[in-house]
Amino acid sequence: LCSEMMGAQVYDQPVAWLNKMAATSGTSLAMLKLKSNCLFRSQKYAEAIEPLTQMLFFQEEDEWALVVLQKCYEQLGRKEQQLEASLRLTDMCLGNVNYLPTVATVLIEMERYEEALKYLFKLDYMQADNIVFKTCIETCALHLKKFDIALRYNQAILEHTEYKDRYIEYLTAGHVHFAMGNWKEALD
Repeated sequence: LCSEMMGAQVYDQPVAWLNKMAATSGTSLAMLKLKSNCLFRSQKYAEAIEPLTQMLFFQEEDEWALVVLQKCYEQLGRKEQQLEASLRLTDMCLGNVNYLPTVATVLIEMERYEEALKYLFKLDYMQADNIVFKTCIETCALHLKKFDIALRYNQAILEHTEYKDRYIEYLTAGHVHFAMGNWKEALD
């Protein structure tokens, strides 16, 4: 019945039933997963954190729980906790690069550009054709006043034939040259 109601996107009643069941007969990982899933889907992110952390207490390497926990923290704007959950995911799933962009994005949002660059360089190495990673590297390098890196990635973006917004990159190149004191190149 809980699963049927979840399919119909009615989440409050299954949570109430799961709480009743837990009070009378104890809880299980399956019940915690159902409860956190219901709460997450009903956008009760703060409430979903408790069953998720309980799940991770019993089963530390639960990828699903960490992903949902990370998303709850993201929705609540809790960047430090989101970063912590994302880092746990990257440590747990070493061969899986899917969580590295989230780590880099959160670090950028927290203005921790030096740390973000480490993840972005790794991503750029692993997926050299991804223009988004190059753009993020360029942006972080600009914030850190590492103009040589910004310029190198700016050129790589400009050489990317599928990139549509070239005027922005030409403008960025001009700003970088200006900041470096290369007046002639800035005006070109």
